Amino acid sequence: MVLVTTGVRRVMIEHHLEAQGFDTKAFIATGQLAFLEASALLAAFMNEGMPDAELFKIRVEQVIEAASINPVDGQPRKVRIFDEMVSLLYMSSNVPAAVRLEGFWNQMVASHSISLFCAYSLKLESDRLPQSLLDAHTHDLSTVVN
Repeated sequence: MVLVTTGVRRVMIEHHLEAQGFDTKAFIATGQLAFLEASALLAAFMNEGMPDAELFKIRVEQVIEAASINPVDGQPRKVRIFDEMVSLLYMSSNVPAAVRLEGFWNQMVASHSISLFCAYSLKLESDRLPQSLLDAHTHDLSTVVN
């Protein structure tokens, strides 16, 4: 599992996992869990306010390759990525860049058979994501009642 997230969310996730009895340090050491800073990865492939397809492909394929092999036994493993980079673009009101990035992710999911989970922060509780962003997803859990 690769978590591309903000520092604040990383701390929350680590505390939650540890409270549930999981040893996050051991998961990180074995490569079962990796945290990447969303803003740093995003900056690595942005060009004039828009994600660059080739830079995205290079950076994200490096992440996928690192996560796809078990360092202990060399066996392949399924890659799951949780990403907040699109949310960062949405929160900065750069919806066109967010839509483009979702398209790049969809290509990566198809070409590498990874699972991708997205999370969006909303500016207001009453906000609804633009339809163009919702259309970029195979599942929309925003209306699921707890």
